[in-house]
Amino acid sequence: MNKPELLDVIELLVDIPQYSLRKGEQGTIVEDYEYALNINHLIGEDKTYLFEKYLGYTQNNYDFLKQQIKKKVMKDFPNVDYLMNCNK
Repeated sequence: MNKPELLDVIELLVDIPQYSLRKGEQGTIVEDYEYALNINHLIGEDKTYLFEKYLGYTQNNYDFLKQQIKKKVMKDFPNVDYLMNCNK
């Protein structure tokens, strides 16, 4: 299985009911410094404002947040590679 890269579309292969996610749902890999918490990005600007105002995270200090999210995903889904199908 190929590892997802920036802007790849991924699709869930199984339901994850505890997160209200269903098999077949798709998303795009957007972990990118230019996008992540960028106040000037049209899609993410509102979210960026909330992350800074209420959580204190900006593009300059979001590495800790990113590590915590990855840690939680790997804990809840240790076989995460088997849950996604990369669209290459």
